[in-house]
Amino acid sequence: MSQKHSAVDDAGSDGNTQNSGGELNQQISQLLSEILKMLMQFLQQNSGNSTDDSNGSPATSTDSAGSGSPVASALNNSLSSGAADTRSPTADAGAATAGNVAQPPEKASATTPAQPAPSTAAGSGGVDGQSSSTASTDSAAAASTTQDSGKSVGSGPRSFDITNNEDHDISLGMFDKDNKKVAEMKLKPGEMGTMNYQDNFTGVIKQADADGKYQDSASRLEFYNGFVNTSDIDGRNASISATDHNGFNIGDNKSIADDAPSNIVSEDSAGDKTIAGWYDGSTDTMKAGGQYMEDKLGTGDTYIHPNDDQLGQGSNPMRHTDAMNIDVSFGKA
Repeated sequence: MSQKHSAVDDAGSDGNTQNSGGELNQQISQLLSEILKMLMQFLQQNSGNSTDDSNGSPATSTDSAGSGSPVASALNNSLSSGAADTRSPTADAGAATAGNVAQPPEKASATTPAQPAPSTAAGSGGVDGQSSSTASTDSAAAASTTQDSGKSVGSGPRSFDITNNEDHDISLGMFDKDNKKVAEMKLKPGEMGTMNYQDNFTGVIKQADADGKYQDSASRLEFYNGFVNTSDIDGRNASISATDHNGFNIGDNKSIADDAPSNIVSEDSAGDKTIAGWYDGSTDTMKAGGQYMEDKLGTGDTYIHPNDDQLGQGSNPMRHTDAMNIDVSFGKA
């Protein structure tokens, strides 16, 4: 039997081959179509989950090996670059606002001991022994101004709440170490006002006479940080007392001028009296005035002589308190 294929046989064989190839192509097309659909679904799912509904920040997910398909990798790279700055405008505004909140002034270094403000000799109206570190803060006190009763004057984290316990209106002035008035207020009898001051500010507060003049012979409240004392060294035109209500007490509220000998007392235009101070003890009037006040007040609660801070414990008028606010009373001399 002949081994040669007829034309019909060859044609049938070719047709079978072509049919088989067509079916393969169709299957491949269907497979590619299914893969394309799956890929589109994958992209849609990732597109829908690319942001976090709770805060709007990108969700950057990868597989456990840190890699994935080229499409997933490209998406992750895009999201990573977009998430470089995750702060919202609101957060930025909040940060800016927080940055503008006034901060409390820095306190003196813990390694730098505070220097007490020793009392001065007569006529200075300030406190000697000023530390050089106070120069920059002295200028921070409020400018000189007159305020109505009960209002706050000056500036800073420390303060004196001062009550007028006299029977007439008084004017109180705050002065720096150079005897420059930096704040002032007027108080009616029984009224209270607040004088504020900065850390490291060295100053005094004293009462004006009936004509509004701050005499060198006035009583003084002296202060520097937590060191506070009262002084009658230069004279006494008021009784001054101060307390933090926590163990710190300085000065007195005694009225001794009316009983004082006339030779050691002077009067202003309203008849308000001032007792002569010891100053340097160079005149008989000073000596007599200093002795009278020492007899009436002792030396433990207020400065009567310039060297009273050298006295022993219990007789030393220098005091310190950690309180930032102190209650003060100005009363009759």
